[in-house]
Amino acid sequence: MMNSDIKQYAQDHSDELLYLLISLCKIPAPSHFEHERARFCEKWFKENCTDDVYIDKAQNVICSYGDKNAEKSIVFMAHTDTVFPNRDPMPIEEKDGKLYCPGIGDDTANLAILMLMAKYIFQTRPKTEYQILFVANSCEEGLGNLKGCIELMRVHSKSVEMLISFDLDTNTLINRAVGSHRYLIKTKTAGGHSYFDFGRENAIHTASKVISELYSQEIPKEFANNITLNVGTVSGGTSVNTIAPSCEFTYEYRSDLNACLEIMKGNLDDIIKKYQDNGHDVCIECIGKRPGMSALRSPEDAEALVALAEKVYQQVLGKTPARAAGSTDCNIPLSMGITSLCIGLVEMNGAHTKDEYVVIESLPIGLELAITFSLSVINKDFNKFEQIT
Repeated sequence: MMNSDIKQYAQDHSDELLYLLISLCKIPAPSHFEHERARFCEKWFKENCTDDVYIDKAQNVICSYGDKNAEKSIVFMAHTDTVFPNRDPMPIEEKDGKLYCPGIGDDTANLAILMLMAKYIFQTRPKTEYQILFVANSCEEGLGNLKGCIELMRVHSKSVEMLISFDLDTNTLINRAVGSHRYLIKTKTAGGHSYFDFGRENAIHTASKVISELYSQEIPKEFANNITLNVGTVSGGTSVNTIAPSCEFTYEYRSDLNACLEIMKGNLDDIIKKYQDNGHDVCIECIGKRPGMSALRSPEDAEALVALAEKVYQQVLGKTPARAAGSTDCNIPLSMGITSLCIGLVEMNGAHTKDEYVVIESLPIGLELAITFSLSVINKDFNKFEQIT
């Protein structure tokens, strides 16, 4: 199809796309509990694309197109989970040309577009030397710890030539991985009565001193712009008149440089050890790790893929998104040196809030963008992207 035909196809299927999006939004899918949404996606792929669909042990839904014996494969993926822990359906509201629902932009709208894009591919059956994997993957958010992408790459890493993730909006192209380490840190004391046992160690006070040191730790000046840190939650204590016997908090640091992650790990270990050596009961548990960048096998191919995306965005949307670093499913292939890119397909706002929305008229445009980009990838030799105009 020509570009005008793709645009017409996207417009003709706009109602179907909106209906699919609403259907997906009605299925709760917090990280680690995507089973019902996964079954919905599997059924939909089988009815609209092919019987060659299955759900793996990580609750990834994998739909295969092309030669299963091909030496190389391309992955197009969007995650099924939402950041919200709700296991009951969340409210959906249409207002002023926008569709509101927690998790709708991150990442349900992109997932719906991925599915309609796969339907288009199976209907038009373009030739390709690759096996194409359309993946509705699990556990991208928060403490999902990228479990779905990790399992996918564990099975397919030898064949994956490149991986494209559809996530968030059209303002950025994420081509660098921001790694992160996440911890649960606990302090414990004997506790006691706030009056009669005054002077005993208070677990909340100890935790607050640890937190203060984490925020005041020394970071080499040359890496000051490459590191972030955050204490996200704090809980503990029994009552206003009890010396707190326990306190716990979550802590994370991030960087796009693995060397910085090691610096932060060393600083954390030193701070915790100092308190332990001084007789404080402080323990630490790693609750999540996302790897950062590794040296790419083919920097030329990675640059060509980004340049291709920029051309397609300019063609379809009339704008070129900014290149950025981020924490996405692409962290896994990028940590393995595999060319990977995360792109968004819709206009949206309010990610990770109860006021999250997508602009409805951006949905068919996102489908046009996805189809145009995917065809440009699978119809061309990967090493000749620079020839695409």
